Amino acid sequence: MPLPSSTEPGTGGETKTCIVTGKAFPLSQMIQTEHGWVSAEGKDTYYQCLREGVPFPMAEGQSNARADRKRMVVPMANPKLPMRCVKTNEPVAAENFKHKKLYWCPPLLYLALLANIIILIILYYIFRKKVKIDIPLSVAGKKIMRKHALNALGVAVLGLGVMIVPLLMGKFGETMAAPMVILGILLVVFALLYGMRKGSTLRVTKLKDGNAWLIGASKEFLGSLPPYP
Repeated sequence: MPLPSSTEPGTGGETKTCIVTGKAFPLSQMIQTEHGWVSAEGKDTYYQCLREGVPFPMAEGQSNARADRKRMVVPMANPKLPMRCVKTNEPVAAENFKHKKLYWCPPLLYLALLANIIILIILYYIFRKKVKIDIPLSVAGKKIMRKHALNALGVAVLGLGVMIVPLLMGKFGETMAAPMVILGILLVVFALLYGMRKGSTLRVTKLKDGNAWLIGASKEFLGSLPPYP
């Protein structure tokens, strides 16, 4: 992420940090791109990489993540997040980054489930797209994810238990079997959806123009990012 604006002693002007070189320059010598501020020194490299469709180099510690309301936007090629936990926004070290492969497929594809789950699985593997990203996660952030995962597991176990109860009640359980099974299935489905939403670090919700929209970061983390575009 481009560093906050500053005023250098003796210059009397605002400065920005170039995402390619990592150097600070007066605002008058910078251009604002969809990925951040770029200096005259880094301009040729930046645009050459865009033309060739390859990731452009970024200075150490820089980020190309931006905030779009409740979602984070990163380029699919070479996404870089700031060195802060996506769940707590506290500073983290390089060793706290977790390499992940996030997958996305067109939402309409899930309609194939109405036909056959095997067809859905085959289409998913054919049409899915992948975003490789290093996600910063602190110890506290991992605890938050673990808590949600345990909550989901607990609800799933409860749902399975509800479905089994009628089998243990003999003839009396026969009259309750149908509603109990339905309730159990609903609890298991809720647990799966809850676990996917709350127990994951980040999820891809949209791909467009070489960018990926991600959900799952905390409000504090999103608030620290520059706006998109």
